[in-house]
Amino acid sequence: MLSARRSELALRRSKSNAVREFANRMVTDHNAAAAKFKQAVADAKLTPPAEKLDAEHRAILDALKAKNQPSMPTAATTAA
Repeated sequence: MLSARRSELALRRSKSNAVREFANRMVTDHNAAAAKFKQAVADAKLTPPAEKLDAEHRAILDALKAKNQPSMPTAATTAA
């Protein structure tokens, strides 16, 4: 989930076409995988996990949001 959030942030902030294309691919792939996962969970009649970031991942995303725009794309693609 963190990788998708980082990619969404890169889509909003980056001016680099290469970064935006990569981020868009990440978001698209994550959404497709999430849909398959949700369907598998439903088919198995399991309770789906919470769709929110834990404290550690929230802190990483918050740190990325606080970065200056020029450094953000690199940080977004390399953060843990």
